[in-house]
Amino acid sequence: MIGELLRATHAPAWVVFAVVFGLYIGTVGWWLINGYTRELFGSPLPHMGRIHHVVFNFHTGLPVSRKSHGDERKLKKAASNSRVATPDGLMVYFHPWPRWARALRNNLIIMTWLLASCGMALNPSATVRTMTLLFLALIVLWVWRFVARKRAKFLQSHPVSRPAATRSAKAKIILRSDDTTVGETAKLEDETRPQLEGVPQTVLANLLAPKMGCSTDELLRRLTMTADRGEIRLPDSYSAVKRTREEVEEVIEAHTRGKVRFEWKTTDTPRTLAWLPVVVPKLPTTVSILDFLDQIERLGPRQTGLGVRADRTMYVQSHQGDLPWWCDFMGSGCGKSTKHLVKAAQIAHKDPLARIHCFDTKQVSFEALHGIPGIYIYDNSVTGMDEIWGGLYSLAKLVESRYTAVREKRARLADFHDEWVLVDEGNHLGGKLKNYWTKTLGETSASPAIWADAIAPILQTGRQANVIGEWMFQDLTDRAMGGQSLKFAFSAFCAAGFLPNQFARTVGTPAEECIEGPGKILVCQGNKRVWTQGFHGDEQWLHDYALENRKGRSYEAA
Repeated sequence: MIGELLRATHAPAWVVFAVVFGLYIGTVGWWLINGYTRELFGSPLPHMGRIHHVVFNFHTGLPVSRKSHGDERKLKKAASNSRVATPDGLMVYFHPWPRWARALRNNLIIMTWLLASCGMALNPSATVRTMTLLFLALIVLWVWRFVARKRAKFLQSHPVSRPAATRSAKAKIILRSDDTTVGETAKLEDETRPQLEGVPQTVLANLLAPKMGCSTDELLRRLTMTADRGEIRLPDSYSAVKRTREEVEEVIEAHTRGKVRFEWKTTDTPRTLAWLPVVVPKLPTTVSILDFLDQIERLGPRQTGLGVRADRTMYVQSHQGDLPWWCDFMGSGCGKSTKHLVKAAQIAHKDPLARIHCFDTKQVSFEALHGIPGIYIYDNSVTGMDEIWGGLYSLAKLVESRYTAVREKRARLADFHDEWVLVDEGNHLGGKLKNYWTKTLGETSASPAIWADAIAPILQTGRQANVIGEWMFQDLTDRAMGGQSLKFAFSAFCAAGFLPNQFARTVGTPAEECIEGPGKILVCQGNKRVWTQGFHGDEQWLHDYALENRKGRSYEAA
């Protein structure tokens, strides 16, 4: 209405701007002065209203309602659509923008409205065209931002992967020159067909006859044995119940070389028992990661390929659920450094948003990963022990700060990216930490405080804060971990080059017989024990593979 009045009087432009802006500034000023004055000196009116609060909050970027957006102290914010409640029951709405950005947005809205009002008084047609174009531009911007967010969310759960890179000229040269592959297929050891070997038929018949309730001569007539198969036509008097079956199988196994499997047929006539030799597969000597790259890139989050089983299937090492921390106790020359390097390359490629913290007092295990964004390597144990010491404390502080943010309703656990911790040569690290504690810091207590202050909290409470990883020791003992009983913080174990008493002390009895050789790894998860042959790969290729999805990305300082 004011615009129509000014246009009807043909007021000059400066008068229009002075009237429109003056009226708004005067009205807002009156609301602020009157409202806060009545709050300060009291008001005889029964209801003061809160328009002055609304105007002040709107222009300064505070929430118009009395609900907090959670970022007034410049703390980490959660997603914009998350809703939680404060301890007193009030709803808290998180907003992804800081206060200054919201203030700028609100004041631009007011400025646009005032300029449009002035324009309608001076040139309505041009103002309508301008506002229409502005409205369309805002719609395009909103659509672009919406698509960009959806793409970013998709890429976060489906990291960019380029399997075609493994089919490049350089990759094909590597595949052809690798003596463990035939073209692009793994060349693994072939097992010879097994044969039944054991005592003569007469001895076996004499031992089995009492078990089956018949004479030795009768059982000899019913027994047939070849190099590929043994078979007995069961006597009519033999019941073949489970208890007696186990006794018969035990006698046959005790007098036959190798392993056999049994086939009982008791529902048809003639009833028979057959036993056949079982192929006992052997672990391959070496397995290249390139041979299983397609399977590795189809794995889910927090899953990596460890190696292959004896049956030539890939073993997947998972850190999902209740498996946040793995521990390795492996002797020298068993492929410890290669195992960590292969794992770190897979993590870096699969999850570009994750940060990887690598600790190695041996100084060379993670050499191939230097210069990759988001991978922080602490390997200067000669002159940089303060960095290793500080890096462990920083991780402990990160875990604590994440839990604090969740407790104070400033964030959710799902808002945090994964933080991977890979530690090589844990026994050597323990010695270096003790020397730094006593010789550099001048402390006199036997155990460095970092084990209780930093490392124990990381291992014991890091899972829900998305801090996960793997520690490598040559011998896992409480002494190696600063006197802390941290073995039970690990969910699964990988063993190689171990002694029977070492295995029994770490995992439990019965102790497994160790298979010697580089890359021979026994995985112990609960009551399951599986031997695998770990992957190996060219260090330069692993560097390029880890870097592939991280080029151009920036990460917060560790």
